[in-house]
Amino acid sequence: MFKTFASLLALAALCAPLAAAAKPDVVLLKERYPEKLSYDGSAQLLSAGDGELNDSVMGLIDALKLRFPWHELWALRSANGLTLRQGRTEAALPLPKGSYFTASYVAMSRDGLTLAFGTGRDGKLEAVRWRRGGALETLVPAGQAWLSGVTGISADGRTVIGWLLSDEKAMLRGFQWVEGKGFSLLPEPMSLPLALGADGGLTAGLALRGNLDMLRRMRRMQDFMNESPLMSEGEVTKLRVSGVHAGRGDVAGYFKHADTGVWYGFVWNPDEGKPSRREPLPWPTEAEGKATGAQRDAQVLAWAGMSGEDGNIFMESDVVRWRAGEGVSVIRAKSVLEGLSADGRTVFVSFNRESDHSRAFVQISPEGEVDLEAAVRAETRKESLEMFLRSVSEDGRYLWLNSFTADGTFPLRLENGKLAPFSPVMGDLTLTAFSQDGRVLAGTSTQPEQGGYATLRWRFGAPKTQRLFCPGEERSSSHIVMSGDGKVVAAGQEKHGRVHTCLFGPLD
Repeated sequence: MFKTFASLLALAALCAPLAAAAKPDVVLLKERYPEKLSYDGSAQLLSAGDGELNDSVMGLIDALKLRFPWHELWALRSANGLTLRQGRTEAALPLPKGSYFTASYVAMSRDGLTLAFGTGRDGKLEAVRWRRGGALETLVPAGQAWLSGVTGISADGRTVIGWLLSDEKAMLRGFQWVEGKGFSLLPEPMSLPLALGADGGLTAGLALRGNLDMLRRMRRMQDFMNESPLMSEGEVTKLRVSGVHAGRGDVAGYFKHADTGVWYGFVWNPDEGKPSRREPLPWPTEAEGKATGAQRDAQVLAWAGMSGEDGNIFMESDVVRWRAGEGVSVIRAKSVLEGLSADGRTVFVSFNRESDHSRAFVQISPEGEVDLEAAVRAETRKESLEMFLRSVSEDGRYLWLNSFTADGTFPLRLENGKLAPFSPVMGDLTLTAFSQDGRVLAGTSTQPEQGGYATLRWRFGAPKTQRLFCPGEERSSSHIVMSGDGKVVAAGQEKHGRVHTCLFGPLD
């Protein structure tokens, strides 16, 4: 008996490496590009690639960029070949030819069979919901919106939140749509709902304080800073924009000459591509700390012939929550919503600290508040210029962040508000996909191999990554999507106008 048991153990030991080395199931889908997967990966939203957008879309994108300076709600892609695959069958979404959709904001129910998104053609955009096998449902009643879109859906797909603009001069309004009840505007000041709890009961978003003129000045300032026309000159340092003229669009600000220490004021018209004025300012180089930024801005605006109103170039927002029967309440004033856990208990916000204007990133839950940026800085001794939330677990306890520092960008994993260590193998991949519990992640390899770049998958605590290659000539991948449970990975590639997707899974 003992010998038989020992023989079985030996056989198991021999078979174990073979089992570990077994290749995962893989399905190659040609002319298909992955957009989104259901929680278990059994349903996949696929497209036929980017396609082309006609000129009528450019005006729409510009209108959306103006109103969404913090979010990619303006990102539109061709809806060419948009289908929902389940098992081996595909159901084409009933969209007319020439349609586009909000690629960054497609909301999917947990089972993957209900979708909500913004779509349109010929410069239009409207919020819709679609369930496999059914007809397309328009969520905002006719005549109530010039443009509308979607930002979230409940796990069962019965509740959808989104935004609308009543006309071309309007500011944002938030709405909710519930199956069996229909459309309703969210109460003020819920301007932009951005997150919905899994049960559909709690909505978190932004209360915006400002107007369309302020957004235009903010856009002008951002365009100027993105082009960095002055920073390309080596002697310019400490560049600051003080205001934007509401009518002319002129940008006024100041900078310090790196070599001489002399402060200069400037007035710049981005359309002309050069400053109309550039003069030294009567500020002693040794007295930098004796005037606040607000005082210097006021002096520059007066010098540039602008009013104090021209200096209002930042749209302020409060993070707010709404629940039926409770109304809207402020979570934190003068802040931006970064994320919400699926159970609705934990909210993540960012804001400028009043003490030094550095960027705080705070986790707010029933247990209290934790400044995650301060916690990470204390442990790593690196000052974060900004943090960006990549993924949060359903209970809010585990999350992945990107931390932008002077030394570069770093991925971070936190548990219960504290930095969690992870394997050095993390350096081998560029993170793009996360499971809903935050314990499985996937991305593309940073190291090229024969045939292209591998798709890598890693489970927290594992000693190495799992390497996944598409079969045959379609080995490489660059776009990775993963199911919520982390067991199915969709690796897509677009090259020379052709696309393909490899579905790997279910994986261990």
